[in-house]
Amino acid sequence: MGMWDFFNFIELDKKVRPVNIKIDKKTIYENIDLSSSERKIIAECIEKIEIAYVLNSKNINIQPYSDENMKYESIAFIGIKMRKKEKVERIAEILNCSIPNPIALVFEFEESILIATALKRLSKIDKNRAVFEKINLTDWINLDNIDDLQLQFINAIKMSNLPYTDFYEFYSAIDEAVFLINNSCIVKQFKISQNEEERIHKKDIIENIKSLEEKLAKIQIRINKEKQFNKKLELNIEASKIKDDIEGLKMNLN
Repeated sequence: MGMWDFFNFIELDKKVRPVNIKIDKKTIYENIDLSSSERKIIAECIEKIEIAYVLNSKNINIQPYSDENMKYESIAFIGIKMRKKEKVERIAEILNCSIPNPIALVFEFEESILIATALKRLSKIDKNRAVFEKINLTDWINLDNIDDLQLQFINAIKMSNLPYTDFYEFYSAIDEAVFLINNSCIVKQFKISQNEEERIHKKDIIENIKSLEEKLAKIQIRINKEKQFNKKLELNIEASKIKDDIEGLKMNLN
């Protein structure tokens, strides 16, 4: 199974027709200034790029959204057939720089797929340009052997389960789903937020937990190396407090 099976799983084929527009690598080279190493990544890692589906207000009942900071008038689902698994995040960054519209990237390597998303905002310098925020990535998913969490993820981004308020809310829900499955070690319940305020709040909590876990890991290393009893006791007390803070934040996610 590959990317087209994934598109069928999330019911894209039931809503819109595929466009199957090939993107030539030369187009990417012309759109943005790439270093020689970045050109090498595109040349060596990618076998084929194509626009699989384009959603707009003419082919689906979702309204465009625009304000002074963002413009979501359409969403493209782009398939990237890979020669190797390497450099996926860098490729996602390059494609998001090259393509101004919101895009959901579906990478395919052998029997596995990986989804990458990134919210975009209008450039403060040039309103005709868009800049992307953080790239969110899933792990590689083998569609022939998906686990329970991966199944929850796929169900969450089915066309029938996404918000049709406008294209910003629609895309944000997909982006949040990718973010959540990427943080599955923290998030035990896979639930998409009902609005942007809830979405931002949840992401902030998760980022705080990750920061505290990194801090805790460093303290644990210091505890293992510390020889003085009093200092070791202080570090253990500090570690215990961080653990309590982490548990408190996790409770706020449920």
